[in-house]
Amino acid sequence: MTEKKTKTKIYFWLKVDKKFFDNIFIKRLKSIQGGYAMTVIYIRLMLESLSSDCILYYEGYFGNLAEELALKLDVSEDDINQTLAYFTKCGLIQIDSDNNAYMAQAEAMVEQETNWASYKRSNRKIGQSPTKLENVQPMSNSCPTEKELKKEKEREIKKESKSKSEKEKEKDIETETTTSKQKKDIYIDSFDATEDFSKIRNIEDFLGDDYLTNLNDDELITGFTQYYLSRVPDTYELNTLKKRLKTIDREILQQAYKQASMNGADTLAYIVATLKNWEERNINTLDVWNKHELQREQEKDDDDLPF
Repeated sequence: MTEKKTKTKIYFWLKVDKKFFDNIFIKRLKSIQGGYAMTVIYIRLMLESLSSDCILYYEGYFGNLAEELALKLDVSEDDINQTLAYFTKCGLIQIDSDNNAYMAQAEAMVEQETNWASYKRSNRKIGQSPTKLENVQPMSNSCPTEKELKKEKEREIKKESKSKSEKEKEKDIETETTTSKQKKDIYIDSFDATEDFSKIRNIEDFLGDDYLTNLNDDELITGFTQYYLSRVPDTYELNTLKKRLKTIDREILQQAYKQASMNGADTLAYIVATLKNWEERNINTLDVWNKHELQREQEKDDDDLPF
């Protein structure tokens, strides 16, 4: 008799904290008619995108993406259009040429877990040891097979090894930071988030001459975050932007920070959304960015929000 293999489910969720509602784009909706409904729709759109890599795909069943989303969420098409227009203007939703919508902020907030991982976690919470769990697994159709258990153990070993490697890298970064601080004080022990560095000194005074070539990626990203956003980046933010620097010039990253600073947006999601938007337009060098901005200024008209 063929053994029936249980399909592994993956659960996705958004990790939302207080900072989400402190975001200037969300706070601004409080003063807009229908703003509360738009906030709820935006969160539902992010949730809808989680299982498809934070992209809402236009399936082509109806005239446009908004019509399909209105039916999925059981809301009016006008409300969907209004929400898409607002958050596209803010850079948090990006519509591509195929009418698909990329939810930039959702990518930074998504968490996921398999049903087996959830099962193990819940049982460990009530004090059941891993050994006892393994003894009872073959008796349940919903539990993994022996082969799956072996793979799960291998994944856990790799995860532990990776965790140790990341801790070693963090120690290396701390060592580099200490050395760098002797040359230029861009890592501040007691960072004052209320201090506006842009008003006190220019970027060269803060990071040193030729900072675009002299600093390593960690130093550059940390310096940009402190100078333009008045805060310190965490490890996740450093790693995310270091990956971006493999495909874009450092000047482009600096322009993204400048835009975030001018718009009062101090989140990683905003910077990543800006960079992805430029990437879709093949803007990866400062010369291309300057030409794009010149063209945009020439074509610019009174482009107010649609409400």
